[in-house]
Amino acid sequence: MLARSHGWAADRVLAMDVVTADGEQRHVSPEAEPDLYGALLGGRDNFGIVTGMEFGLVPVVRLYGSGLFYDAEQAPGLLEAYTGWTTTVPDEMNSSVALIPFPDDPQVPEPMRGRRVWHVRIAFTGSAEAGTRLAEPLRRFGPRLLENLRETPYEQSADIHDDPPVPMPWVADNAFLADPDGETARTLLKHISDEAAPPAIVEVRHLGGALSRRPAHPNAVGRRDASFVLAVLVPLTGGSAAEAHAFLGCLFEDLKPWTAGRFLNFMGHGTAAGQDRTRTAYTPGDHQRLTALKATYDPRNTFRFNYNIPPVTGG
Repeated sequence: MLARSHGWAADRVLAMDVVTADGEQRHVSPEAEPDLYGALLGGRDNFGIVTGMEFGLVPVVRLYGSGLFYDAEQAPGLLEAYTGWTTTVPDEMNSSVALIPFPDDPQVPEPMRGRRVWHVRIAFTGSAEAGTRLAEPLRRFGPRLLENLRETPYEQSADIHDDPPVPMPWVADNAFLADPDGETARTLLKHISDEAAPPAIVEVRHLGGALSRRPAHPNAVGRRDASFVLAVLVPLTGGSAAEAHAFLGCLFEDLKPWTAGRFLNFMGHGTAAGQDRTRTAYTPGDHQRLTALKATYDPRNTFRFNYNIPPVTGG
């Protein structure tokens, strides 16, 4: 939620205790086994089982933020306006926008019932006064169904996204986006708005800021130059998983001109976690380096039931 302000979690790992495929216990850090340290950060469980971690914390007491809600029918250009707005904000401004088809259900707040709603979420680490000023252009996107921007203690930050508290079955896909434009938005919304499309939830998260900075010690986190990450989730509340996969396949095929790879954290499992897709989460140079390190630390690919990076083979 505060990634633009504070960067990747991997960049704050100071040291790890890890058991590698040969059964050896190792303590890794930028000074001790720096290659393995950098591979684990981004390459994950391809290189061993982490049993302990020393982690640098970030002091955060309060935020200014929460959400603004718009009827999608009354704010047709909101996605393009939002991506334009993100080019004007400092690193202290963290935000995303989600398109949510709310059911006509008494548990849903009355203004949102039975509507497709744009939910703009912000988490600003600066002052409330500065946050109010930066959020003012958002209010001009169109008439709001609801707004609850406020200063809030960090322990209540989960209210910003307000995700459902119970699990549900779903199918999803994601992509890092490089330089999206109006055509990107139109392509996305064309698929989502199709009457035959499933009731998908779409989220576009603004990246950049501290996420784009080089880490103090090299690691394998890829795609630091991406501007946004797009995630599309199809709840399996009525349709079949096969229909959802087919819908997502067509959507992301049409979004290829703007796609800069996948984000492992949202990539799913099964066919969505294949080696070809996993490769796209890294820059080509990083992936090549990781396959070489895999051959050193796990040449038999013992750790393979994961987002797998295979060991490089000789030739």
